[in-house]
Amino acid sequence: MKKKRSSRVQVIPIVREEGINVSKEIAKYLLDISKLVIGGAVITTALNLISKK
Repeated sequence: MKKKRSSRVQVIPIVREEGINVSKEIAKYLLDISKLVIGGAVITTALNLISKK
């Protein structure tokens, strides 16, 4: 027979923010959009360089 393992449950308190910080959320959104635009520009440039060869 297998030995039973004893496990402990540790309770972690969850801290919630009082409200959503709109300026932080907008900053995250704009950062994601800028990453997509820059990534698209890099990929487009790379594809144009390959097709010219």
